[in-house]
Amino acid sequence: MKKLSAYFVLGLLLIFGIEPRQTYAAVRETKNTAFQSYSLAFNDSEIFHTDITPFYKWTKVLRRMDAHKESTPPWLENKESLERLSAWDRAQKVDHLVNKYGYVSDMRNWGVTDYWEIPAEFFKRGGDCEDFALTKYAWLRSLATTEDNLRIAVVHDRVRNMPHAVLLLYINNKAMILDNQVKDIRDSSTTSRYRMIYSINRQGWWRPMTRFASAEPRVEEDMDRMEPASGGDDLPFSKACFDGADLPECINSIEPSAR
Repeated sequence: MKKLSAYFVLGLLLIFGIEPRQTYAAVRETKNTAFQSYSLAFNDSEIFHTDITPFYKWTKVLRRMDAHKESTPPWLENKESLERLSAWDRAQKVDHLVNKYGYVSDMRNWGVTDYWEIPAEFFKRGGDCEDFALTKYAWLRSLATTEDNLRIAVVHDRVRNMPHAVLLLYINNKAMILDNQVKDIRDSSTTSRYRMIYSINRQGWWRPMTRFASAEPRVEEDMDRMEPASGGDDLPFSKACFDGADLPECINSIEPSAR
């Protein structure tokens, strides 16, 4: 079961920007102490890893964000009004503003299967799920939300049986989800729709203690009463990822343009 879980997780990590330069077992594990005062994201304990260098798309988009901080007009237009809000109201406002933009696949937008946008690109062209999450992350960071309280989370959407990306905000002793598929922020502990694959910020990355089962049941849409905020295609996981196949077979079987 450990081998299956390692291959499955690594395959899903790769489609969201991780280069497998080292084996899963070789990643150094460190006890996570940063979020002990908060409820657990998706009700699952986690292991914290300090090395984010294998996440090449994440580290690249961070460098590009840092180089283009001044090229985000919506931030400047709303800066003063957002700064006057409480942390919670500010997060809700940013979530709603970003979710107004259209979902556009990377293939349609950029002619490639996977591209991580900086906010300036997103505001001009729209984007896919990780672009919504990245834009919310960068916008809230610009409004003094601390790095400790934000993470990009890659999850398994059990309704659509596919990978998805959201932003996690740790606030008021809860891990809240900012999601382009949902109109409002919600507590991660109240949803059965998503299972964590990994989460990441500049400080490190986290993997859940609970591993995927080979027969993970799908969840009906109405169980969580979640309303889609944007479109996208359903891209099912390959059976190879659940059956302990070789890592390359699992990786190559998943299209990285998931919603």
